[in-house]
Amino acid sequence: MNSSSNRARFPSVLLNSDDLERCRSYGKSAWSRTGKAVRPGASDYDRAYGDAEFHGKAGEMGFGRLIGVEPDFEYRDGGDRYDFLVEGQRVDVKCTANRRAGVSYVLKESGGKKDRTPLDIVVCTSFREAGDGAMIEVLGFQTRRWIVRSAPVNPSPRYKDTKNWDLVWEDLQPAWAVIDWARGEPDPRNPELRELESPLVG
Repeated sequence: MNSSSNRARFPSVLLNSDDLERCRSYGKSAWSRTGKAVRPGASDYDRAYGDAEFHGKAGEMGFGRLIGVEPDFEYRDGGDRYDFLVEGQRVDVKCTANRRAGVSYVLKESGGKKDRTPLDIVVCTSFREAGDGAMIEVLGFQTRRWIVRSAPVNPSPRYKDTKNWDLVWEDLQPAWAVIDWARGEPDPRNPELRELESPLVG
């Protein structure tokens, strides 16, 4: 059995300044190639947009360190389809820099994109500055199947054909369950992860 009483509830990884510089450079690249196009007239670097990409990549790096996989730093026009591919399952990592505020994680689906780019697992992380580095904590996960079945649905304020499923971190399953699964050591007591032995549909 992989669970242990001496494990921290939220697994964490310390990223150093070099790690953060790689993530920050990715955020700036994403802004220069995408942000300007969607926000005409904005400054050369919109911090809100760029920092979201920066924190997101830092969350990916932290989770990747825990499962022994390097995140992809190649920018793709139109966005990534997923962050990690584990045992045929598409894993999306979300990151927030303000965990205490109860920030919702949102899975958006619109029109034909629903069937073209489904995600199987959403992993939620938090970002906290630590000296010249940052501490990344994995708060937990949920399966896409649970999100679309149980999470609150809110209409998009900007796009009428888009649905937002809100996922707050209190609704997450334990972080270690998804980490052990990604390492090839799944906890057999977790029914949601047993479902992932074969690809999820719809």
